Parts: sequence; C-alpha cells; structure tokens
Amino acid sequence: MTPTDTKQQVTPAADRAKRLSRLIELDPENVSLILEAFDEAVAARAWDLATNCLERARAVGADRHVWLLRQSSLLLAQGDFQATVDLLVTLLGDHQSPIEFRRAASLNVARAMFHLGEHDKARAVLLEGYDVLDFAEMPAQCLWVRTNHRLGDLPNLVRWGRALQAAGNLRPEVAGLLSLVALDCDDLTLAKEWSKVAEAADDAPISMETLTTLASVALADRNVKAALAWSEKAIERNPGEGRVWSIRAFAHLLAQDAAAAQSDFTRAIQLQPEHLGTWHGLGWLYLSQGDARSAEAVFHRAIEQDRNFAESHGGLAVALAAQGQRDEAVRAVSIARGLDPGCLSAHYADALIAGRLTSREALTAWVREVLGDDVHSQRRLAAGWMQGHGAGPQDM
Repeated sequence: MTPTDTKQQVTPAADRAKRLSRLIELDPENVSLILEAFDEAVAARAWDLATNCLERARAVGADRHVWLLRQSSLLLAQGDFQATVDLLVTLLGDHQSPIEFRRAASLNVARAMFHLGEHDKARAVLLEGYDVLDFAEMPAQCLWVRTNHRLGDLPNLVRWGRALQAAGNLRPEVAGLLSLVALDCDDLTLAKEWSKVAEAADDAPISMETLTTLASVALADRNVKAALAWSEKAIERNPGEGRVWSIRAFAHLLAQDAAAAQSDFTRAIQLQPEHLGTWHGLGWLYLSQGDARSAEAVFHRAIEQDRNFAESHGGLAVALAAQGQRDEAVRAVSIARGLDPGCLSAHYADALIAGRLTSREALTAWVREVLGDDVHSQRRLAAGWMQGHGAGPQDM
C-alpha cells in the first residue's frame, strides 16, 4: 500500500474572505456576514483581515460571548496559547453563560494548554467540562486522544477506541489518531485496522498521526517503498516532526542507502534528540559500515536517554563484541536480557561473542545481511525500533 492521494482539502479561503469583505462594505452591520468573513480569514491565515472583521463585529454589537470565542480562535490560530488561556479560563466557571459558549471555551482552553505542553491541565479541563463538552463530537474526541496519548494513558485509549468501534461510532479522524496509539502499544494488527479506517475516508484529510502510522506499519512490514512514500508525505506536511524523519531514515537503512539514512538520522536527532529509536538506527548504520567504535558511542547516548530499554544495551553489546571487547559485551547482553529476555540484538551479540568477526569487512557484510536478507529478524528489529517512539505528532 502506497500513498497516491492523502485527500487534503484545498479551499480558496482567502478568496472567499476577500469576497465577503467586499459584501460587508455594502451591508456593514450584518454581523453573521462579518463573522463568516472572519472565519474564512483565519482559515487563510489572513491575520489583518481577521482582526479587522473582529473589530467590526464588536463595533456593530456582536454578542459578547460570540466575540470572545472568535478572539480566542484567532489567538489559537496565531499560536498565542497563553493569551487564549488568559482570555477564557476565568469565564469557564460562569454557569450563567450559554452552554454553546462554555462548550467551545472549554475546548479552546484545553487546546491551548495542550500546545503549551500542560497536558495534565488540558485533560483536567476536558474532564471538568465533561457535562458541557459533547464527547460525541469529533473535535473533543480528537483532543481527548491526543492529550491522553501525550500523558501515556495508552491502554485506556485503546479500550475507549474499541468501545467506539463496537458501537459504530469510530470516526475516520479519530481512528487515525488511535492508530498511532495502537502502534505505540505494539499492537501492529490494530494499528493497521484503524489506519485503514482513516485512509478510507473520502471527506477527511489524513492526519499526521495516520501518515506516521502508515509509514511505521510499512516499515515494520519491510515494505521500504511504502515506508518511504508515506514518510515523505508526512515530512511534507510537517517538516519539523522528528519522528517521521526517523522513520524515513530507517527505510533508507533497510534499503542500504547509507548516505540518505545518515542524513535523515542526523535531522531526526536535531529535532528530537530524546528519541531512542533514532539513536538505535544510527548505531546500526555505523555497524553496517564497519564502524563499531562510532556505533558504541551512539548506543551509549541511547542508554543515557533511558537506561531501561533492552535494545540499547543489546546494540551496545553488538558494538563491543565487534571490537573484541568480550567481557564488556557479555555484561551488556546480561543487562539487555534482564530487561527483555527476547531482545534480538542481544541474540546477535551472542553470535558475535561466540565466533568473533575477524575484520571490518566481515562485520559490514554480516550487518548488511541482517538488515537486508533476514526478513523475520528485520521485522523484529523494526518492531524494537518502533517501541522507541514516544507520543506522536499532531496537526491540530
């Protein structure tokens, strides 16, 4: 499965906003027309026009709550998340406000807190507003998934997603977000199922989460062509997301394109240095080039990030064994197996310890055989790398 059309909707919002603004000159007190022009201006990121519409709406007597919500939407779109919170948070406790206002205000405050990295506070706002927010609506569901994904509440999200699906209420947009949750729970089958639900939608753009899942699933399935295609779509959508650069780097690694892999690994580390899987990929890249010393340094960096991830110690054991450092390699294997008895790289290290490779060329050939010809082992390695991924990207 490879991407041909991610169904992104291209709307001439800027043209519509300008057309509406011309109509406003003919009917300057038409509040609904002014607000419609404001919405189109925000969609087109035409900030001056949006601000002008907002000022017009206030001047001609737009409802205060309507005006406040539009103001918060503008602040959110401009990335001024703290100002969004400051504008609305004191109003959330006003139970005399219209229910529509309280619902939208809760959602905007939670969105702003999410983007500020205050995921626990965002979830608290969502929970406090549960009687107000309509969790049957797609925006609330999407924010709920993204917030709890960031907080690591993955098993509960999977159960919640299965319940939605069983009731026939799983929307494609939400399925796409949940597909990445399933992937991070190491449930490749469920990740595939939910990503297909998202991909099959005719009227919704595919989210970054879905693109990331599709690329990751293709990588785990050793479908290098599809992994490259989906990851390139994701990079095009959000070039600042380290996870998708890492996926593309792994695809290049499995295709034995060392130069492209190293370039993408370097970019991924710049964007997301805490990501373990990227360090693992770079370490195996160095091993594939016969550079066990550099690989050793890279796996040490991975262990600095998380001392309890088995594949980091297993990779270090491979690098040490390749250099003939038998005792150090045996110790690293013991740690890796203690953390995960099925650690695949520890198994490879055992093979090196038992029959030490005698040359750089032999190491290079051996690693390339592991990455190129052994389908079963390659899939297991890919699954280990994917477990190194944390909560994923979003395009809210």
